[in-house]
Amino acid sequence: MTKAYKATIAIDFDGTITNFSTFPAMGTVRDGIPLFLSMLKSRGYRLVLNTCRTGEYFKEAVDCLKGNYLYPLFDWEYLNDPKHFGKYGKVLASFYVDDSACIENFDCIDLTKLADAIDERIQQKQLRCELH
Repeated sequence: MTKAYKATIAIDFDGTITNFSTFPAMGTVRDGIPLFLSMLKSRGYRLVLNTCRTGEYFKEAVDCLKGNYLYPLFDWEYLNDPKHFGKYGKVLASFYVDDSACIENFDCIDLTKLADAIDERIQQKQLRCELH
C-alpha cells in the first residue's frame, strides 16, 4: 500500500542538514535540523535527500543521517525510482530546502517559521490547483 503524502520536500545535505564545510569534508548536523525534519515528517510530508554527493560521498552522507537518527525520516524508495527525477537528474519535489537558495545566512533562519512557511506555500499551491 502506497502512503499518501501532502507533498514531497527535497532537502539538501551539505550546508543545509550539516553546517557548511568545503567538499568533500562534511560538516556536523546543524542544531535544530533533527526537530525541523521531524516536524515536516509529522505534518505529512515526504522527505527526500537532494544532494550532489555520489558514490562513496553519498554513502558518507547516508551514514551521517543514520548516525544522527535522521535516516528513517527520509523516503529512500522514492530515490530508487527514475520517474521521480527530471530530465537533467534533479529530484522532483514540490518544495526544495537548500542553503544556497537563501538570501540570508541559513544559520540565522528560524526553522520552525520555515516549516510554517512551507505549510503555507504548499497549501496555496494545492488551493490554486483545486480552483483551476
